[in-house]
Amino acid sequence: MQRFAPILALSATLTVGVVQTAALAQTSIQSLPDGNYRFCSNPPPPNQVSDENLVNAGYCFVFSKRGNRVVGDYYDPKTLGEESVCVGGTIRNNTLSGQGREFVGNIGRQSTPPNSNGNRLVNWDSKGYLKVARATLVGPPGGIGTYARYRSALLNLNGFHRYNPAKGQPPRDCFNR
Repeated sequence: MQRFAPILALSATLTVGVVQTAALAQTSIQSLPDGNYRFCSNPPPPNQVSDENLVNAGYCFVFSKRGNRVVGDYYDPKTLGEESVCVGGTIRNNTLSGQGREFVGNIGRQSTPPNSNGNRLVNWDSKGYLKVARATLVGPPGGIGTYARYRSALLNLNGFHRYNPAKGQPPRDCFNR
């Protein structure tokens, strides 16, 4: 009987580890403590320790959470941040509802998504995680400093994976930068 005790102890440890991992995967962003976070649409590589090697992370959201208020930058790491939008609003479970701001015309995107100036939400990204509407351009058209303000933004983070926090700080406000 004694020779099976280490196997039982190892089995119990593995089972507890799986339960803990499953519990973390099911945690909603709303229930996280206040702080800075990064979540991406694809799972992190083993032993992910830095901002490097995010090319396979899918879409990422680096954000600050205070109560049910969330503000952060949503981007595709493959564009090296040239195509990104700051999104801020209220989190409920894993869905952020609010507004967004995106620089357009000089680096990255040259215009807003088609039909984004209407009231109906349209996809900002190719996967449909972020939907935007009610876009208005502010600043000189196509010039430095032109940005789109999306008065409606809905970011669905269901199925996103927690990564190590980014090295830099997420934005505190999308509109007073």
